[in-house]
Amino acid sequence: MKMPLKYLVGWSIIVGSLLAFAGYAWLGPLLIPERMPWEAKNAHAKCIEAIAGSLPWPSEPKAACRAMTMCANEATLNPRQSVSLLSAMRKLPECAEL
Repeated sequence: MKMPLKYLVGWSIIVGSLLAFAGYAWLGPLLIPERMPWEAKNAHAKCIEAIAGSLPWPSEPKAACRAMTMCANEATLNPRQSVSLLSAMRKLPECAEL
């Protein structure tokens, strides 16, 4: 039995849409820094935007200190970003400098 072309096209669109949605749901948090949690393996991708003020640091001081320390250790920062990050770390209570 041969399936009509309009059904093949319709099913292809449905399956393609489902695959695209699944891919976005799986990769979206990794590709869009705003959606990635600070505890994620690749959270260092958020650092430059957080240092610039485009993304918020975690609201709790200990979590912010952990995030900033991770940024200092893992992100590739220019000297200006490093100075800005160290300045922000000094403002947090009990956040040791590196």
